[in-house]
Amino acid sequence: MEPSPDRRDAEVIDLGRLRAVCCRVAAWYEELLAGGAPSIVTLDRVLAEIRALPAVGGELGQALRVLADPPPRLCDTELLEHLCRVRAASGVPAGQLQLPGFES
Repeated sequence: MEPSPDRRDAEVIDLGRLRAVCCRVAAWYEELLAGGAPSIVTLDRVLAEIRALPAVGGELGQALRVLADPPPRLCDTELLEHLCRVRAASGVPAGQLQLPGFES
């Protein structure tokens, strides 16, 4: 069976690599939200890793794109929504990400 024309150029996504990138993104932001001082150099590397991924679709892809290149008016709630999607994709169990002062 011949693949449809829109699927011929599709890139294969290495799910292990995708998960590893999600873990690094989540870990960096969790350290920041916990009051730590994560390295900006590490963040730059993680963002470069996101940008080097093939196009990822759906909500996870949108979350990764927003984190790699945030819009100018990204509010805290939207940031947390995207971080939670990336956190869920990392597969590492943890509590819900929260900004200090925004306890549920």
